[in-house]
Amino acid sequence: MRFVRVTLLQNMDSILTTFSAPMQAQAIKTMQKQAVDIRLGVRVTAIARDEITLCNVKTNAEEKMPYGLCLWSAGNAARPLVRGLVGAIPEQVELSKAANPAAVKLSVDPYLRVIGARDIIALGDCSKMLGAPLPPTAQVAGQQGAYVARMINRGYQPNTGGLNVDPGVDLSEADRAAALQLRPIDAARMSDQPRLTELDLLAYLTNDSTYAQAPPGVSYYRKPFEFLSLGLMAYIGNEKALVSAEVLDSSFDVAGSLAFLLWRSVYITKQARARLAARSTPPPASYGIAASSQHEGCSKGVSGLKSFLPVN
Repeated sequence: MRFVRVTLLQNMDSILTTFSAPMQAQAIKTMQKQAVDIRLGVRVTAIARDEITLCNVKTNAEEKMPYGLCLWSAGNAARPLVRGLVGAIPEQVELSKAANPAAVKLSVDPYLRVIGARDIIALGDCSKMLGAPLPPTAQVAGQQGAYVARMINRGYQPNTGGLNVDPGVDLSEADRAAALQLRPIDAARMSDQPRLTELDLLAYLTNDSTYAQAPPGVSYYRKPFEFLSLGLMAYIGNEKALVSAEVLDSSFDVAGSLAFLLWRSVYITKQARARLAARSTPPPASYGIAASSQHEGCSKGVSGLKSFLPVN
């Protein structure tokens, strides 16, 4: 470019770090061929009207860089609501001691329940699942949203379960029908109780006493959240892209023009589906759910299920 200079600033040792190292190197090589100046290991500490202050991550040396147009794409910062919840819940305080206060997250169990507050569910960038770190992508948040919707549709019961107990849900019609088919004499023999519920029977069969602690008419949701990676895509300019995907038990990486065709076809398909969905979407239901946005510009975050009430 004759009259324009593009500089990419990155505080890490590489770019597109969710991809494999060879793919990262390919992205850097492709951008450098397009005369993009890539500066690694530098952090922006201040932005003035016509210059940016940079700090070297390793040496802490500062420098000034003039600019004409600044495009900012930074990491996620915790919203005030998230910071407040983390500070107010003792278990969250303990689990977030090592985290940067600006990037603190709500620790959740495999069912996306906030640890220490059984009536709150957190998903998206504001949350972190203990024992199973997930990439901070919209793909993860979308799957988490669908998972929570299914759990709510099953009749999710706040204030049931806990860190070591699955969340409670309303018993389905199938569950109730199966319970009615139990012969009382067999049931009493199994549980040593004069009156048996389906939860008592499950407690006996699984040797799990937590079943018997559930309220009447409540079962347990036994399917924790599992992220299914549908692949990663990134456009790197000049009709080139990166695609990393998994098929069955194998994975493959594609870079260059072919990856660009894959990337473009996926987004064209998504746009067509979005238009069709917008045309056929019925009026919004008269129910609302309290939520907070953790990511700048994305409605992901905390949902207090107690606020799931009719909206006039």
